[in-house]
Amino acid sequence: MLAPPTPPAPSPGLGPTRVVWQRGRRLLRGCAFGCLGTVVLGVGAVICIAFYLSQVPKTYPSVAQPIPPPAPERHWGANLDGFTSPYLGHTGIEFAGKLALRYSPGGTLAKQQGWGGRFGVGAWEIENEPEGYLTNWKGQAQVYAELVTKAAARIKQVSPQAVILAPAVAGGGHGSAWIDEALGGEYPGGALPPPARCSIGPPTDVVSFHCYEGLETSFGGADRTIERDFSEIRAVFEKWENRVPRLEYSRKEEYWQTEGNFDFLGVLSAKRRAAWRWQFFTRAFAAGIRKVNVMDASGPERAAVRAYVSTLPNPFPMAPALASVQVVSGTTAVFRHSDSPAADAGQVWIAWAMAGNGAAVLEVPVLRPLVQVVSVDGHSETVLPLQGRIRLYLPGDAKMAPGLLVVDRPGK
Repeated sequence: MLAPPTPPAPSPGLGPTRVVWQRGRRLLRGCAFGCLGTVVLGVGAVICIAFYLSQVPKTYPSVAQPIPPPAPERHWGANLDGFTSPYLGHTGIEFAGKLALRYSPGGTLAKQQGWGGRFGVGAWEIENEPEGYLTNWKGQAQVYAELVTKAAARIKQVSPQAVILAPAVAGGGHGSAWIDEALGGEYPGGALPPPARCSIGPPTDVVSFHCYEGLETSFGGADRTIERDFSEIRAVFEKWENRVPRLEYSRKEEYWQTEGNFDFLGVLSAKRRAAWRWQFFTRAFAAGIRKVNVMDASGPERAAVRAYVSTLPNPFPMAPALASVQVVSGTTAVFRHSDSPAADAGQVWIAWAMAGNGAAVLEVPVLRPLVQVVSVDGHSETVLPLQGRIRLYLPGDAKMAPGLLVVDRPGK
């Protein structure tokens, strides 16, 4: 009788412990692939967002009728230190009677500190982007107009030289309809007859607005520049100058850009934002904007701002001047500042290559035997003109090309 076959010995790899280990390895491998995929998707999303938000305007149309430069002897601020500067540092500006009593020049704080009338808050901006906040002013433009009217009266009762800024709206074009209501005296339920109606027009000394050219261009789906924001807001204010009896006001000439950057996320590189600062200043001053904002500047941007402000502490007048130079190659933007109307007055040229068009070369006419050429990083070089002209090489860039300042002044 045959013995029953001996069952095969179990394989050492098929034991319970090994099975669990293999399942664990598969689970870990799956988690690793899942995590890697998540990271890849996340990085891809960040790259796509950065690419989307790094858009720059392709065109920079000039303002059709720039506001003429201010008279040298006229400025706001009752001779307060720094008030004549067209460059605004980014600081908070609050309002109301008690604040004015304490912080105005000659107010209680100034008296406590022995400042006299030299230091204090001279400009009061009423609210911040009121057209966009669901929690207070959105849909309540006429209520905001009432606030501006009453707050301005109280502040000026305490400090007659105070400057009232409004409406501090965001750029991008969406605020125009809201400003329209704030100027026209319309409550949500309909118009009230004067004098119950309020308008921000009469109490506003300075029309303030914000501008982020990069973000506005990315989210707006079209080129958004400070010239466009300014033109749209200005058009609404000029529309309502004389339309409502007893709410008339003189044409506004003071427009200040009180908040902004290219973008507040830092998507555009610091080097490119430094180049943008010069372009932004120049185009804004050429449009007639009286003051422009400087905020959140990186190291390269601070160097660029310092070089520009040192060269042009008073940038008015500023005018396009492409027709006054000879473009040898490329596509450029050219502006010129004159120190005075005299034929031999000092002058400063500002030029840069247009983005996405490569480098450019141009010849600039000058009056002095020696001129200074200043770069965005603050480097200055003395140049000897040839037959009253100097040749400039302007490097190109896909998004924001750096410019040059040509300082043609006596003694330079």
